[in-house]
This record gives sequence, C-alpha cells and structure tokens, in this order.
Amino acid sequence: MLKKWIFLLLLAATSACLSGYADIISRAEHYWNGLDPTDTIAAQDSERMDSLFTDFLTLLTCRSDLSWSDSCVTASLRRIEHNGWLLHYWLDKYREKWLTKGSPLYNERRYLPVAQYAATSEYVDEGYRSRARFHLRQILLNRVGSSANDFSIKLTSGQSIRLSQLRADYTILFFYDPDCPHCLAVLDEMYHSQTLSKWLSQGVQLLAVYPYIDETAWRGCAHLMRPAWLNGINLDGCVADIPLYDISDMPRLYLLDWDKSVVLRNTSLDTILSTLRQLLGTE
Repeated sequence: MLKKWIFLLLLAATSACLSGYADIISRAEHYWNGLDPTDTIAAQDSERMDSLFTDFLTLLTCRSDLSWSDSCVTASLRRIEHNGWLLHYWLDKYREKWLTKGSPLYNERRYLPVAQYAATSEYVDEGYRSRARFHLRQILLNRVGSSANDFSIKLTSGQSIRLSQLRADYTILFFYDPDCPHCLAVLDEMYHSQTLSKWLSQGVQLLAVYPYIDETAWRGCAHLMRPAWLNGINLDGCVADIPLYDISDMPRLYLLDWDKSVVLRNTSLDTILSTLRQLLGTE
C-alpha cells in the first residue's frame, strides 16, 4: 500500500511538469490528497517523504504566482497539523529547502507562509513558534518594493551621512564583517570585477557598511576597498541592534533604486550585476 501511494504521488509530480498551468495548479492543490496523516508508517518514511516533499516544492515553482503558492503551502500544513511528528518534520523541511543558504531551492520569500503559520499555530511547540517569529521578522525587513530602512553612516573621510542622502540611480548596499571569510571573498570578487567598475563609472553607487561599532576593526579593512566605493560604519549600532536589516548571516547585498526602494535583497553580486545589465543596458 505504501509503495503504491508513493508511486502515485511521484507520478503526479513528474507528469505535472509536462502539463499546462491549469493542470499544474490542479495537481499541486491535490498533491497530498492520497496522504493519510494518521498513517504513521508512511509518515515516518523520511527518505521517501523527502523525495515527495522536494517534488511538491518543484511543482509550486512552476508558477510565479506567490499568493497561489502561499495558499498551497498553508493548506499542506493544515492538512497534517494533527500529526505532531509529521508537522514538525515538514516545518524542518520547508526551512531546509527554502531558508538555508546553499540550497538549490533557496527562496526566503516562499518561506513566508511557513513562518506565518508556525508563528501562531497551536499545534507547534513554543520553540518552533519562537524561531518562526524570528524568521518572520527577518523576512519582512526591507522587502522588495518597500523603502529601505534609513540609517546613519560615518565614512572613512570623517563625513557623516544617511543612506537616504545618497544620490544615485542605483545603490549597491553591502553589509560586511572583516572577521567573516565569505565577506572577504565577496569583497575580493567586487574589487576585481570589471563589470562592477563599469557600472560604478556610470552612476551606480556602492556603499559598504560595517554594522558594528568597532572602529578599529572597520578601519583595519579599508585597504580592501577601492577609492570609488563608499565605506562606512554605523556607529549608533541601530542596524544590528534594532535590527534595521537582517544581518544574521553576512555578507548581505541589496540593490536599491534612486529613492532607496528595495530592488533586490539578500542577493548575490552576480544577480545584482545581471539585474543592472537589464535595467541600464548591455555591457
């Protein structure tokens, strides 16, 4: 019975990718109809469940309609919420697939309905609720299309400005920590990027921000920056302490437009450069 159920679900997932949007919608919305949440043998077959779960997420990404995807995710969780083991297993899987850097399915926006559900569900233990509330706050900070949170910066020149005072068609906002090896790797990548230098020569601004108050550490890595970049420190600490930005995992890269609305958040240098190419023209 279990093998037959697994086969039918995998068949549904595979054939959906070959179907039109209407069929994809139907198959995703009914994907878990064959699952009996009370069947503990099937529910705890973690290897097969992981395969099914990945296929389900792949179905959701076949369409760009996030509101539809959100409703499918919420419905999937409500369907199995009376099975405590399975619910917590699925919450872990959603976090692993959508919220873990390095995952091929990484997409924190798609994780939003999971965090919203887990933050308030009576079927989730307090540890999960607390973690979900934290993730929810982080995801909602500086969402794409919103105005980026403003903050003050002291530059290496000694001048103090606010993010909102920068005048540029686009601003690349880069949060870094010199004690972070990945930050140093991205700094080196930016330093040697001819494409980045091209965009900076055409009116794009790069603002590198050390979000902590240790001026010695900040000044110690000034030699890693090119003169054309703005290198600043947030001396009042509000970026990290309030927090105004999600810097739980650095480096963090944002792309802002002329009025400091968020175009890209928590992204990569390659994605920023390709987006600038689309926005400003070919190289």
